[in-house]
Amino acid sequence: MALTPIRGGIYLIPDEAVVLLPKVVKRRLHKHRYFVVLSGDTTNNDAKWPLVSGCPLSGETTLKTRFDIKLGQGEGGVEKKCWVRIPALQSIEKADLWQFTGTLDPPKVAQIDAALFDYLGQFDPGAS
Repeated sequence: MALTPIRGGIYLIPDEAVVLLPKVVKRRLHKHRYFVVLSGDTTNNDAKWPLVSGCPLSGETTLKTRFDIKLGQGEGGVEKKCWVRIPALQSIEKADLWQFTGTLDPPKVAQIDAALFDYLGQFDPGAS
């Protein structure tokens, strides 16, 4: 049975299903990787739409950017502290969502949204 993705949900996916940048840095492939779904639930629930959009998670701190959002151990079911890699926003196939591990709290999803909007140049922290 296929998983019905939810916005703010964390899923295990095959590591080779995602691209982490910069590609020039050699990374060790793992069996799986955590991925947070950020696309809306209306699209996620559409059985005719095969994709979800979101960001991979990584425990590697050397490639951390100012846009990345820290998750603590246990948040969304992650096993250890890690980072939501905002600049690695991408779409993957729903079929690659292997296992649901948990849901992020709404304030954390809002923090991720703000970082994403900032990265895309759509957020002006000085605006009221």
